[in-house]
Amino acid sequence: MTSCSPTTTPLSPGIVLSSKDCPTTPDEENEMKKISFYKALGSLIWLQVITKLDLTFSVNMLAHFAHNPGIVH
Repeated sequence: MTSCSPTTTPLSPGIVLSSKDCPTTPDEENEMKKISFYKALGSLIWLQVITKLDLTFSVNMLAHFAHNPGIVH
C-alpha cells in the first residue's frame, strides 16, 4: 500500500443533495425539461458498470433525484 496514490472521486466530498434542490416553480420545471437527465444518468450507469466502478456512489446519489432533478443535481 505504500506505493498507492490517492485519487479524487467524481462527487465532491461533503456535497449534500436534497429534494430542496428540485424545481419548485413552473419556470424551473420547464428549464429542467430541456436537460435529458435520464439519458445522462443512463450513460453514467453504463460507464459505472463497464469501466469506472468509482462512479457507483455518485450515480446512486443522483438516481435518487431522477424523478424531479434540479440544476444542482
